Amino acid sequence: MATITVKLANENDLELLKKILETTDFEEEIETFEEDVEELLSDQEILMLNERLVEYKQNPDLGLSVEETKLLLKSKYGI
Repeated sequence: MATITVKLANENDLELLKKILETTDFEEEIETFEEDVEELLSDQEILMLNERLVEYKQNPDLGLSVEETKLLLKSKYGI
């Protein structure tokens, strides 16, 4: 079993992610739950974001805009 933790800043993103998870055909049943946790980013999260920023600055054409990401999600998951 694996655990994935996702921190979202707003309700719209939370609802979108829940819909994606609900409409995805996983091999086994998954469990989701919500926690209200207000804390700063961990050192590991800051490191990961800094690494991604460096990668983006090296090749910004590989990234997707927010609008492109929304269209991709809508076409793939119908939401």
